[in-house]
Amino acid sequence: TGGVLSAAVTEVSGSSEFFMGSIVSYANQAKVDLLGVPMEDIRAHGAVSQAVAEKMARGAQHRLNCTFALAI
Repeated sequence: TGGVLSAAVTEVSGSSEFFMGSIVSYANQAKVDLLGVPMEDIRAHGAVSQAVAEKMARGAQHRLNCTFALAI
């Protein structure tokens, strides 16, 4: 979505109390560099796959030091 979800969330007044931030990792190399997704997983499952999305969410959770994260 290229940041559309984050834009919608941050339009809500007070969202900084629960929203830590976002990482837009559109390119495969950004998924690897920013979120720690192994390139092997991207090659094996595809960049748009459940396996990669799960790794992206875990990477975001780690990078943003938060309890919950999602990847779309």
